[in-house]
Amino acid sequence: MLLKALNKFDKRLKAAYSAIETVNLRWLKHFTWIYLSWTVITFILLLSQNLGFLPIEINQVFGIVYGVLVCSVFYLNNQGIQHYALSQVYPSKGDFSTAIIALAPEKHKANNDSDNTHLLNDKEKALETEIISPIERENLYLEPTINLESLASRLRKSRHQISKIINVKEDRSFYDLINGYRVKHLQKMLDNPKKKQFTILSLGLESGFNSKESLNRIFNNTKGLTPKQHLNTKSQPIP
Repeated sequence: MLLKALNKFDKRLKAAYSAIETVNLRWLKHFTWIYLSWTVITFILLLSQNLGFLPIEINQVFGIVYGVLVCSVFYLNNQGIQHYALSQVYPSKGDFSTAIIALAPEKHKANNDSDNTHLLNDKEKALETEIISPIERENLYLEPTINLESLASRLRKSRHQISKIINVKEDRSFYDLINGYRVKHLQKMLDNPKKKQFTILSLGLESGFNSKESLNRIFNNTKGLTPKQHLNTKSQPIP
């Protein structure tokens, strides 16, 4: 149930933010898997010892179990403290609706499902150009902290309108839309001979990414290779 809830939470983040590295909950998923594995291993060890399959004493079994438990708890606390200090999602002042959506995924999902049951109407089709054009014309994707709330405020549209058009028409989340533009921008700079004196990280930061890890992961997920591999393919002679 926890893993399912975390996956839903990730989807809610991607629907509202373009950068989610600072609220990454992979560490909590890892701890959950460690806990589940530890429970299964404990059962197997105790059962094997009781049936005589393990030539060790019960105290040794408990020593192994407690050792794994201590390491798991240390990992949980260490990662939790680090991410608590880093986590931030840059919400608009006095507006907690995005956080409420993330904390109440089931209710929001029900509303979203009803929205997606029909295509965009004529008015919403016209809004699509009003929403997508400024993103491309003003290069809004170059802002590392841009989110759905700030975009809605800048375009003077409601979050609901923008989210619906992106999800229905573009068939992807706000996170994927913005990072898709960032990948194209980074690729263009990597292919520019005048930018060869700059590092991949500096070009990635200029493209709107906020870390080396995120730019490598997102670029690889989009293009099927890392930025460095992309550069290597460009530098290879044509046969």
